Amino acid sequence: DFKNLESLEVCGGSITDAGVKNIKDLKALTLLNLSQNGKLTDKTLELISGLTALICLNVSNSRVSNTGLRHLKALQNLRSLTLDSCRVTANEMKKLRVTALPNLISVRPE
Repeated sequence: DFKNLESLEVCGGSITDAGVKNIKDLKALTLLNLSQNGKLTDKTLELISGLTALICLNVSNSRVSNTGLRHLKALQNLRSLTLDSCRVTANEMKKLRVTALPNLISVRPE
C-alpha cells in the first residue's frame, strides 16, 4: 500500500535493523529519516542500499560505522547525508563523497 511513499520519518528509538526490512522495498522514497534509533547498525545501510531514489538520508544517533558506508555507494542521487553521533569519521565521509557520491552537497559530520 505504501509503494509510492516518497518521504518517511521513523525517529525516536524503537526501530531496529529487522524493522528496516519493511522499508527496503519502498523504492519511491526520496527522504528517509531514521535518526534517534540507537539500535540501528551497518545492516540498516545494507538494507536500504536499493533505495536509489533517496536524496536525503538521516541515520544520526545510531550505531552505523565507517564499515557500513560502503553500502551507500549505490545511492547516486543522494544529496544530503547526516550521520551525527554515529561511529563514522569525517575523513571516511569525505572519502565516500569524493570517490562514490559526488552529488552530495550536505554531509554531516564534515
